[in-house]
Amino acid sequence: MIFLRKETFKKRIIFFVISFIIFLLVSYKFWLIQIGEYLVFQTAIKPADVIVVLGGGEKERAHQGIKLFKEKYAEKIIFTGEKIDVPSLEEVHWAQLAKKEAMLKGIEEKDIIIVLESHSTYDDALLIKKIVKKYGFKSLIIVTEPYHIKRAFFVFKKRFKKSAINLMFYPVQDSWFSANNWWSSEKGLVRVNNEYIKFIYYLCKGYI
Repeated sequence: MIFLRKETFKKRIIFFVISFIIFLLVSYKFWLIQIGEYLVFQTAIKPADVIVVLGGGEKERAHQGIKLFKEKYAEKIIFTGEKIDVPSLEEVHWAQLAKKEAMLKGIEEKDIIIVLESHSTYDDALLIKKIVKKYGFKSLIIVTEPYHIKRAFFVFKKRFKKSAINLMFYPVQDSWFSANNWWSSEKGLVRVNNEYIKFIYYLCKGYI
């Protein structure tokens, strides 16, 4: 009798495991889409004092910020970004390259502010807060890629929590990243995996 009960229990466990595996195989795309969609975030935007383009990632961040500037969403634009490790006789920063691109697109140098000291999204928030205070900016449009913007939102909201600064968040609109198929490329797998690891790290550090 006890033997039969053990056999029945084993069969139920096996049935449950097989059913769960089948469920995952059938619904995997739904869950992967949810994982991607969680990272994507956007607020309504209106003309602001300055557009802040967060450094790193793809050049499409800079292009989106430049596009918003030329559409008269702000009279100033900030590019952040640390040194890029490339073979060169001189230091090259992401922010400097973005500035050159902006000037080639017709934006005057006097309307561009660059931040070279940043090494992370957390640094971005701290340094931008100092610039906001220095220039007296009251509203910001923060631009970055779709997979990065949710973490940027949490970081900036926490750093500016006690201020009256209006923060708006705008992801790159024509991005290579899509929540519907990010897992179909190595690039997408790496970016999303890294982003969730950084989320955990930022939570542990108290940055968000």
